[in-house]
Amino acid sequence: MRWIDDNRITAAVKGENKTYFVTLNLRSGKAWCTCPGYYFRGYCKHIIAVKTYVSRRLGITFT
Repeated sequence: MRWIDDNRITAAVKGENKTYFVTLNLRSGKAWCTCPGYYFRGYCKHIIAVKTYVSRRLGITFT
């Protein structure tokens, strides 16, 4: 995980065969992922994993 600026982070998440990148806006809770599932559904397990990690690590609650 690394900070892009004061409100956004990016994280590499290992998938089954590939590493995907999640960008998360900490202020709005909006997130983007490079995996195919995100493009089909607009949400994915990689985003859930990053939000869970950030929530536990930084104490931020997402709605």
